[in-house]
Amino acid sequence: MSRNRNSRGMLARNDRSQDEANGSENFDMTLAQVEEELRTLHLSTARITRSLEELRKLSEQDKQRVDTQELNLSLAQLKQSLGESGERRSNVDRDLENLEEELETLKSKVLSLSVPREKHIPLPISPPIRAALQAFYAGGSKNQWTPDSYGRPQYSYQARDGHITLFFEHPPDTVETVGFLWNVVKDLSVETADIFLILMSQIAKLPNPQLNIARMSLEEIAEYRSVKLRHGSSSLLYEDFKQEVMRLADLRLTMGWQDYKGGTLFFGKERPDRLLDIVDVEYKRDGKSWTAFGFRCGQALAHFLDPDGLRWIGNYASLLLSLSPYHEALAKKIGTYWTLVGTIAGKGGMQPHATIRSILEFCGEEPNMDKPGRTVEAIIEAHERLREIGVLDEIPDFEPPTRQRGFFQEWLDEPRTVKLAESLWRLNQPSDRNRTLPSSSIQAPVRRNESNLRVLPSPAKASSTLEVPATHNELCEAPARIQQFRNEYHLHQAELAQALGISRETLSRYERGVRKLPEDTARKIVELWQNKASGWQD
Repeated sequence: MSRNRNSRGMLARNDRSQDEANGSENFDMTLAQVEEELRTLHLSTARITRSLEELRKLSEQDKQRVDTQELNLSLAQLKQSLGESGERRSNVDRDLENLEEELETLKSKVLSLSVPREKHIPLPISPPIRAALQAFYAGGSKNQWTPDSYGRPQYSYQARDGHITLFFEHPPDTVETVGFLWNVVKDLSVETADIFLILMSQIAKLPNPQLNIARMSLEEIAEYRSVKLRHGSSSLLYEDFKQEVMRLADLRLTMGWQDYKGGTLFFGKERPDRLLDIVDVEYKRDGKSWTAFGFRCGQALAHFLDPDGLRWIGNYASLLLSLSPYHEALAKKIGTYWTLVGTIAGKGGMQPHATIRSILEFCGEEPNMDKPGRTVEAIIEAHERLREIGVLDEIPDFEPPTRQRGFFQEWLDEPRTVKLAESLWRLNQPSDRNRTLPSSSIQAPVRRNESNLRVLPSPAKASSTLEVPATHNELCEAPARIQQFRNEYHLHQAELAQALGISRETLSRYERGVRKLPEDTARKIVELWQNKASGWQD
C-alpha cells in the first residue's frame, strides 16, 4: 500500500515536472513571440514614422501649392479690386457732379420760398436783346449757328421789321482760326444769357443809357445769380463769370431795321458794331485782387433805348436768374421768352401768345419727333414752374386732346396764350406815364431780404372764394370746375393728381371732359376742396 502511495507520488512529481517543462517551453515561445511582435512593432513604428515624415513633406508641398494658388487668387482679386476702385472713383466723381446739380436745384427751390434782394430787375426790351439771347441759347453742344462764306460761325435773326446778324471777333492776342471761333460758340450757355441780362439791368438804371457807363464787379454778378461757390471754390466761380463777360465783349453785330416813320436804319454795315463795349478793370492790394467791368451800349443797342426808339424798359423776375441752369434751364429760357413778348403785348393792352414751335426756336431746342411725349411733358413742367414762382399768372392747358399718331405737328403749331404777371410789364404808374426810363439814381446793391415771404400771389379772400360743390354728382356734371379749384388754391395738376392717386394725364382728361369723372375721384376732390376752403378762410 505504501508502494502504491509512493508510486502515486512519483507519478505526481513526474506530472509536475512535465507541466513545469511544458510551462517553461510555453513561456519561452511566448517571449519569443512577444520579442518578434516587438521587432515587428518597432519596424512598423519606423515605417509609420517615415510615412509621417513623407506625409509631412507632401503636406508642406501641398501647402506651398495651395499658398501659391491663394496668392494667384489674391493677385486676381487685387486687380479686380483696383478696377472696382477705379470704377468707384469714377462713380464718386459722377456722384459729386450730381450732388452739385442737386444742390443747385435745392438752392433754387429754397430761393423760390423767399424774396431775393430785388424781386425784379429792370430790363430793356428791344430786338438786339432778343436776338442776342436767342443766339446764346442756340450755342453750346447743340450748336445751331451757321457758317458764313469764310466758314466762320454767325447767327442770323430775321423779323418782320428787319434782320440782325451776330458773330464773334477773335481777341487781338489770339491767332484767328475758324476752329477757335467755333469753340467760342460751343462755350455759350444759359449762364451767358443770365450774365448778359444782369449787365443790361445795370444799363437800364443809368440816367442816360445811351451815353453813361455802368460798372459791376464779379461779386455783384454772383449775388444777382444767387451763387457763392462753384466746385467748392469762389475763385472758380468768378473765373467762369469773367470768361462769360469777355465772350460778350467779343460779340459783334450788323443790322438793318425799320423805324416807325417808315425808314430803315443800318448799323455796322461797313464796320461791325459792338453789342456791348466792355473794359475789364482789376485792382490789387495786399495780395488780393478785385475785378470789375465798365461797360456801355453799342450804337445799335443804344438806339432802342432812346425815348423815341421802338421798345421800352420792363421788368425781369430775379428768380429766373436763380433757377438752376442744369435742371431748370428750359423753364428759365421760356420765362425769358414770355417776359420779352409779354412786356410788349402788355403795354399794347394784349396778352402774349405764341406757338410751341416758336417758343422752342427761341430756346434753341428741337422738338423730339421720335418721342413727342417728352417734349409735351417738358413744356408742361416748365410752365407749371413759371406759374409757381410768379412769372406767369395764368397758363393754358398744354395737354393735347389725344396722343394718337399725328397729334404732335398740330400741337406744336397751335397758338397758346398766357397771362404774364403784371408786375413784370406794368412798370410805370399812371402819375408818370410819360416816363420811359426808370429812376436816374444809381443805387448800391441791396442785400437779399431774408424774410420768408411767399412769391406766389395771395389766396383769394373768403368773400370771393369759389363755392364748393355740394355733392360729388355736381362736380361730375361740371368737371371743368376742377381747374377752377386748382387755380383758386394754386395747385398744380401733378400735385392734385398725386393726392388723388392718379396720373396727371388722367386728371387732365377728367378736367376737359374727355373721360368721365369717376364718383370716388369726385368725392376725393370735393373733400379736398372743402378742407382747402376751410383752411384759407381760417
